[in-house]
Amino acid sequence: MASVVINEILYSADPTNDGGEFIELTNAGNGTVDVGGWILGGAVDFTFPPNTEIGPGQFVVVARGEAEAEAFSFDDVAPAAEDAAQD
Repeated sequence: MASVVINEILYSADPTNDGGEFIELTNAGNGTVDVGGWILGGAVDFTFPPNTEIGPGQFVVVARGEAEAEAFSFDDVAPAAEDAAQD
């Protein structure tokens, strides 16, 4: 059974770090999960693009942009909606 959980949230970043805020989702299950179309709403406004998959044991990070996520050394980054619209 596949199961995606919110694994980590950084919601009030220390102003001295360059990473900013992020949400990390982890697939704690045994199968790949297609999260395409899933929406994070509220303080964050992000919809996962179609066919976005998270493999077993893998994670995805939603951050304002790649630079913010790279400050935390994340490999798989989903840029927030405002940055995706600028691409």
